[in-house]
Amino acid sequence: TVRPGAPLDYLAAVVAEQVPLWREYGHELTGAYEVLGNQHEAIVVWASSIAGQTRLRANRDAARGLGDEGEPDERLVAWERTAAELVTGGDTHVMTPMPGTVYGPDDWDEASLDDWLAPG
Repeated sequence: TVRPGAPLDYLAAVVAEQVPLWREYGHELTGAYEVLGNQHEAIVVWASSIAGQTRLRANRDAARGLGDEGEPDERLVAWERTAAELVTGGDTHVMTPMPGTVYGPDDWDEASLDDWLAPG
């Protein structure tokens, strides 16, 4: 959820600022959408690994003084501040891919934790 009238501004900031930064952490933008029919929602979909997400979060926490397991990356905090100017609420969901999907294994028999725990 973003400020009314700001979905396209938010998505532009995601593409200009968040994508290059998060790409360094093994994240790839797979979708950035405005929600038709209202002026306060946008959807952003990322592909990554658990290791990539863990490293991003550890470095973000270290930069905010919330942990010492990562390398502080102030750019992550700067992005959060940029996003906070536009975002008013919403949800984040971290998911693993189902077999047979674009990012998933062919089937469950071929799947292993290594598919999701491999370094990002």
